[in-house]
Amino acid sequence: MRLNILGFVAAILALISVLLPWWGMSSSLVGIKSSLSVHPWGVTKDLSAAMPDIPEINSIINACGEYTQMWYAPAAMALVIVGAVLGLMGSSMAERKGKIFLASAGILMVLSAVIFVVGLSSDAGELLFTNRSIAFMGSKIKFSTYFSLGFLQALFAAVLAFFSLAAEPRSPIMPRLKMRRIEVWLLTVFMILLYTSIVIAMLFPDVKLYYHAERYIPMLSISVALILADFSIASIIAIAASLSIREEEEEKTMPVTTS
Repeated sequence: MRLNILGFVAAILALISVLLPWWGMSSSLVGIKSSLSVHPWGVTKDLSAAMPDIPEINSIINACGEYTQMWYAPAAMALVIVGAVLGLMGSSMAERKGKIFLASAGILMVLSAVIFVVGLSSDAGELLFTNRSIAFMGSKIKFSTYFSLGFLQALFAAVLAFFSLAAEPRSPIMPRLKMRRIEVWLLTVFMILLYTSIVIAMLFPDVKLYYHAERYIPMLSISVALILADFSIASIIAIAASLSIREEEEEKTMPVTTS
């Protein structure tokens, strides 16, 4: 049995991401600190009773205070776990069937991130990703919300799962990459959109774009739209990979003619 190293690493990273926080909130005022972290399996809090009554902070606490109301967190966890299991199975299977499993694993990992972002944005709104200072009685409260390591690791695992589609597990140490031009272009677009959405969310969380009649589009909405587009591209990558696998299998089964 030859192991697809990239697929195996992607599956392990995906499983570990479930244990890590995916999103968090922190606030501080003259040594008084409060924090909240959203994991796929639950919510952890370290809230100071001395923190002043601030609407922004209270809205986040109320939105993410009850794990039972956050349907998107367990849904994301289930998709990541199923994707990781498929990745572990696919990394040790024969080439054609294994790549089908790995493609399905990558799609599920991306879908888990999409569901998590969409669900969380419906609760957090414009506070999904922000870094601001709030004036309070002559002092400033530093308030920030952010995507944590677990979320970014799940996306990275999805990228590795898609790259593993081009890995031929002929060597247990270093797989040989064999990619078609269309797959290279699709993976490039996938990476560009993924990192663009992350950069937009990090650098422009509170920026709005004017487009018509005093109407504005939040940059966070653009970031979410890019992630949704990435899911479509991931599906196309999986289809392209499955078609190439089918062609390779047909070439192997074609009878050899001699003149």
